[in-house]
Amino acid sequence: MSPELTAINELRAELAELRAQLREVLARAPERELLTAAEVAELLKVNVKTVYARKSHLGAQHIGERGPGRKTRLRFDSERVHEVMRAGLPARVEDPPRRRRRGPNPPPSGMTAAGNPLLF
Repeated sequence: MSPELTAINELRAELAELRAQLREVLARAPERELLTAAEVAELLKVNVKTVYARKSHLGAQHIGERGPGRKTRLRFDSERVHEVMRAGLPARVEDPPRRRRRGPNPPPSGMTAAGNPLLF
């Protein structure tokens, strides 16, 4: 057998051994489930907006590619969410404050909306 064929066969044997080792490692590793914001909200019994407001505390991960005008999906590691639940934090966290819609500023007293003085 030529030296090249011997080297190729040795590499194939090493590759097969590495594949077997990888299978063993993956079989022992716990599978981590990723949850959507809605699933986390249901677990914590809060509004989905609260989950988004506390995304860094809950260990959010961006899934997908970012690009111009594209948002990534957020997923939450189930282990991290359960850690937060076990940490003694209240099961119900407050909803984030709602933003107040502001209309145009009212005209000063004695003036019309166009800024003209009232005649009476």
